[in-house]
Amino acid sequence: MTALLIASLLTGQVHVDTVVRLAFKPGHIVYVGSTNRLLAFSAANESLYVFNCGDYSIDKVIPLNGYFNAGVYWAYNWQRDKYYMVTITPGELMVFDPASDSLIRRLPIDCDRRPCYAAEHDRVYVCDDTVMRVLDCGTDSFVGSVPHGTYTPWGAVSWDSVGDKLYATAYNAPTEDMLLAYSCANDSPVATVSTGIFRPTVLAYYPPLHKAYLGSDWSTDKVVSYDCEHDSVIRELAVNYQGHSYGFAGYDAARGKLYLPNAGASRDTLCTIDCRTDSIIKRTPLPYIVLNMAMASRTGRLYLTIPDPTNLVMVLDCEADTLLGPGFETGRGTRFLAYDSVHNRVFVSCRDSSIYVLSDDTAGVAERRLQFPALWDVAISPNPAIGRAVIRWQAPVEANVSLCVYNTAGQLVKVLADGRTKPGTYTNVWSGTDARGRRLANGVYFCTLAAEGQRFSRKVVLTE
Repeated sequence: MTALLIASLLTGQVHVDTVVRLAFKPGHIVYVGSTNRLLAFSAANESLYVFNCGDYSIDKVIPLNGYFNAGVYWAYNWQRDKYYMVTITPGELMVFDPASDSLIRRLPIDCDRRPCYAAEHDRVYVCDDTVMRVLDCGTDSFVGSVPHGTYTPWGAVSWDSVGDKLYATAYNAPTEDMLLAYSCANDSPVATVSTGIFRPTVLAYYPPLHKAYLGSDWSTDKVVSYDCEHDSVIRELAVNYQGHSYGFAGYDAARGKLYLPNAGASRDTLCTIDCRTDSIIKRTPLPYIVLNMAMASRTGRLYLTIPDPTNLVMVLDCEADTLLGPGFETGRGTRFLAYDSVHNRVFVSCRDSSIYVLSDDTAGVAERRLQFPALWDVAISPNPAIGRAVIRWQAPVEANVSLCVYNTAGQLVKVLADGRTKPGTYTNVWSGTDARGRRLANGVYFCTLAAEGQRFSRKVVLTE
């Protein structure tokens, strides 16, 4: 059977829309929503290819003169619509500008992990060997470094948008389980915490309770939940997490769930973690080891690549935590995923010189509403929102209420209401901007009403 026929028979709703045949083997891929482009790195050709996702033609080939099979790590500046990409060989921090489809800056750097974008300060933080460097996104130049304390930072850098803090692992800690916390307000150390995780890194944040989940940059037999407010470990979870090289944790912001692969000798299970209770609520068997994950936030589905010898893409319905069939056959050497939230497509790169484009037929169907306590409710119209959305919400009792907008990474982008509220029906307008009034990129966001110890979320798709 062909991949298209298998997809149609097994899932009925997710199907292979297009298979793009290439003259090179694609590796890492990044979807650029503002211009509907796909960036594909080629290890053999040492180039960056820019695809037009309207007709899947190649708009530009950018020579890179480096070997990119080892990894490409990136952060997105959604306020300026720029991508900051770290390549290992050669060691560079590259700035991609979608408006011109070009690399507008290439800075030498010794880094092999993810940078992070701190939206509050419009800066990118990245570890250059054991120095955390600070890049100003207005000039795209390094403006300094973060002073370190007893230990020096290393590895992936993460930004806690609620507490405005940075996290990185401690390079020279004797126990190698130290997590370093820094204040972004003055770029200074604020905490050093023993986590019990070997070379810890942040896998995901859960902003409503201001906590994070830590795994290892290498491998570990556990994952821990972490209190970002007090900088302390909350609970250990029995997940055999095999490294954070590609950052393949799946976070479902609408349902407060985290998905992590639990490695076995020759296969994985997928652990579903309830972020409110810090408990593993399900373990889903998989046929082989997971390489990459992508969360399709618009439809609440998690896509997973299962490489050689199975060459599968599997799809999990995050509401029911069940797999949609045994998976899709793709080309040989299934690799990396990229998600287009506007058109609800998932791109899959394969080593047999192909890119599969998966499409979800439920994108235009009314979403299933999450079940909330009686009388509390949130409604959004229009949705998709063309530039602005009207949020109507109902409060049955007097309570302290906050209404916030989060992006799909769980980062707070705007507070719409915050304070003591009497019973009644209220209306807020979100104009598709952040806290500073800057226009946000098109895509999926979540309007979240927090009150009386409850949290009610509605998904909103922002379009032109």
